Amino acid sequence: MFEQAWLERVSRTNPAVLPPIFLPPAVFFLWLSVRSGVSASLTALLFGCGLLGWTLAEYLMHRFSFHFVPRSRRGMAFAYLIHGVHHAFPEDDLRWVMPPITSVPIALLVYPILRLSLGSFHAAVAAGLLVGYLGYDLTHYAVHRGTMKWAIFRALRRHHLEHHYRTPERRFGVTSSFWDHVFHTSK
Repeated sequence: MFEQAWLERVSRTNPAVLPPIFLPPAVFFLWLSVRSGVSASLTALLFGCGLLGWTLAEYLMHRFSFHFVPRSRRGMAFAYLIHGVHHAFPEDDLRWVMPPITSVPIALLVYPILRLSLGSFHAAVAAGLLVGYLGYDLTHYAVHRGTMKWAIFRALRRHHLEHHYRTPERRFGVTSSFWDHVFHTSK
């Protein structure tokens, strides 16, 4: 895809590298939440809010950032690079997950916003967002990979592949079709 070998190398990701990158900080943030005086039950609730928040962020990013309508040649190139290539080559298994060279800097930009806006509650929400993101990337990989054992994953696979092959302007959720139903983009 890229002429520069280093750019080609960092744009392809094996999903096995993701858990060691995202799970340790998530565990650390859960520990930090309890250590900073937030009760375990409130930490769990905030973690759940982070997970739910991730599903909304996933939907909104996929719908409005990944599928934005470019108005210039530069915009067309950008749209193709961030998501168009995935639709052009949906069977490229080394591009089914977001490369850490992209996702880690985004997480580092989001963290101070969480910390400033949520104060002592930020850590548990950050943990939920990280686990939600990890679940998204691994689910995206799995739904492209092939046959799924559990009915929920078969439904997610069907939902996502319909997005790819039938209705790219609909069905933006990957880990859940919930927001597609809320925003009437499920059919």
